[in-house]
Amino acid sequence: IFKNPRYRGKHVILAAGKGTRLRPFTETTPKPLVDIAGRPLLEYVLDVLPKTIDGITIVIGYFGEQIQEHVGESYKGIPVRYVVQNRLDGTGGALELLQRDIAEATLVLNADDIYAAHDLARLTQFPLAVLARLTNDPVANPFEVSSADLLRGFVPKRDIIPGVTYWQNCGAYMIDPRYFLEHVVEVPVRDGVEASIPHTLAALATHEKVHVVEATSWLPVGNPEELARARELLS
Repeated sequence: IFKNPRYRGKHVILAAGKGTRLRPFTETTPKPLVDIAGRPLLEYVLDVLPKTIDGITIVIGYFGEQIQEHVGESYKGIPVRYVVQNRLDGTGGALELLQRDIAEATLVLNADDIYAAHDLARLTQFPLAVLARLTNDPVANPFEVSSADLLRGFVPKRDIIPGVTYWQNCGAYMIDPRYFLEHVVEVPVRDGVEASIPHTLAALATHEKVHVVEATSWLPVGNPEELARARELLS
């Protein structure tokens, strides 16, 4: 377990993407500012951060100026800085921009997922970790997890059986400088390739302990159906 369980590090929110799967809601608005029950999605993310953090970095890109204008230079007293990801080459690409800034264990979250504060608190007990849920819903790239709750990689596609329970990535991570010693892993996407945090952590897990923390609550907001569900549950 991490030697400093009372996490006082920094926090990174990945908020640069175009949100193409959430169109038409993102045609003139960045996904983190899409309205959910009268509040922008990003505020739900910010409000569950550990209270002991001493800084927030938001990686922006698509309509990033709207995010800057909405959040400003601080959020509830916590300083906020912005890094622009001009080349939208995935979550791994966003982290590469911050390599010189991450000198300690750092909490990294997607801006389009709503988490529970107690899950993030448990995640920060480890310097290298991923948040995941057990589900029998179809999962594109389920994690392979050891009996000691350590990441072992991904279940091969040929071995995935419909209806069987698997570990699904929830897009929340703890990383430390060891992450950057691993060559960033690129994965195929519709328009080419992009750098991937979970795939890079899976590569790192071959020689470092990467813990898997089970999520008790997780609301992804990546498409109109998920948005409708989040609005219903949070209204």
